Amino acid sequence: MDTPLQFRVGVFGFTVLIKKARDSGLLPDDALDEAAAIYNRMTEGNLKDYKPGQGQGRKTHPGPEVDNDRHNFPEKYEKLPDGTFRGPKGGIFTDSGYTSENGYPIFQRSSGGYFYIGSDGKQVDIRSPREYGDFHKVDDVWAPGVKPIQRGRQIQHSVYENEYKAHGWGDTDKYEVWSDKEGKYIKVKGQNFPLIDFHRGDEVVSLKSINTNGSDWMRRTRAHIDDLSKRGIIGSSGNPVPKENRMLDIRVQPGGLSQARGLATYGESLGIKVIVKEFSGK
Repeated sequence: MDTPLQFRVGVFGFTVLIKKARDSGLLPDDALDEAAAIYNRMTEGNLKDYKPGQGQGRKTHPGPEVDNDRHNFPEKYEKLPDGTFRGPKGGIFTDSGYTSENGYPIFQRSSGGYFYIGSDGKQVDIRSPREYGDFHKVDDVWAPGVKPIQRGRQIQHSVYENEYKAHGWGDTDKYEVWSDKEGKYIKVKGQNFPLIDFHRGDEVVSLKSINTNGSDWMRRTRAHIDDLSKRGIIGSSGNPVPKENRMLDIRVQPGGLSQARGLATYGESLGIKVIVKEFSGK
C-alpha cells in the first residue's frame, strides 16, 4: 500500500527540523536523539514499547537521529548517554576533536590509543594527533553546526598560543611543561590532566567555552566549578594545587559577557577564581 502523501511530508518535515536543530548547536544531541527515537516509534505504531534512553545509539535503520556531520558510524557502533561511544567489540572511546590528514574524525580509546574509522568501516590505529595532527578547524567557532568539542579545541589552541604560552604555561593538549633547567618546553610522560587545560608549577587553569544562547549552560558550568573546587589536583610540579591557585577561564560568544558574569561570584563563593571574556570566533 502506498504511503499517504501527508505522512511522507510529515516525516520529511520532522527530519529537516531535527537536522536544523542539531546544526544550530543550541540543543543537546542527546535530547534530539531522544525526540527522534520517540517520533520513529510513533510513526511505526510502537510508541507503547518506547523506553527512555532508546534515542541513544546507532540502529540498523537509524532514522533522523543519526549525526551525519562527524559521527557517521558503521553498524554495531553505539553512542552512550554520557557522550562516549562503544565499538562492536565493546571498547569505549571518545571523539578527540582532531581530524586525520585524510579527513576522518580521530577517536581515543579508554586505554589511551588513537584511531579513525576508514571508508571500509575498519579501525585504523594511528599515533597521538596531539603530536602531529590538527583539530577540525572552522572559520567561526560560534557558527551553527559547530560541535562543542570542535569549538573547544580551537579556542584552547588560540588562547594558549596568544595568551598563556608566553608566560610559561604548559598546554595539557601538548603534554608539555616549562623546564627552567633546559630553558625550553619538554614533554611530560605518564601524566594525565583531567579537567585542566593549562598548568604552571602549582597553578592550573581550566578553560571552558560557552555559547550563552544555548540551554542548560549555567547549571553545567556551576557543576564544572564545583568539580574544580572539590577535586584533588596535582600540578605539573608534582605538588597538590591549593584552591587559590585554581582558575576557570570562560570564553563566551560576542555579546554573551553580561549573561555569564555571575559565574565569577559563584566561583568566589567556592574559593575558585573565575574570569569571563568574549572570544571573537576566529
